[in-house]
Amino acid sequence: MSEKTTNQDNYSDQQKPDQENDLFERTKKIADQAEGYATKATAKIKESETFGKLNDAFRKVSDYLDEKSEEFNKSELADKLEVFKEKATKKTEKYISKAKKAGQEMADDLDEAIDLLKKKGQKRQ
Repeated sequence: MSEKTTNQDNYSDQQKPDQENDLFERTKKIADQAEGYATKATAKIKESETFGKLNDAFRKVSDYLDEKSEEFNKSELADKLEVFKEKATKKTEKYISKAKKAGQEMADDLDEAIDLLKKKGQKRQ
């Protein structure tokens, strides 16, 4: 009886690597098939009329945008916008400076008003 158990154990031990290899091979085969299907599907899509039209449309849009971008960069408008930006920056800095000065003057006036109120409050007491 112990000999039978030993033979069964040996058989199971030998069978395990075969099962693992078999499972690995089947998995590999399925993965290869899936890759083949994906490759064929991709090729069919690329060969389709719709894909061709979309690809052409994308190319035309891309070319159009490149052309308009070059035209804009070469045009006087780009230069005019740059000048406008510089003028706007200078004016903004000027207005910020004026606003700071006005804010400081208001703060000073408030300090004076507070001081006057404090003095009046002290005189009444």
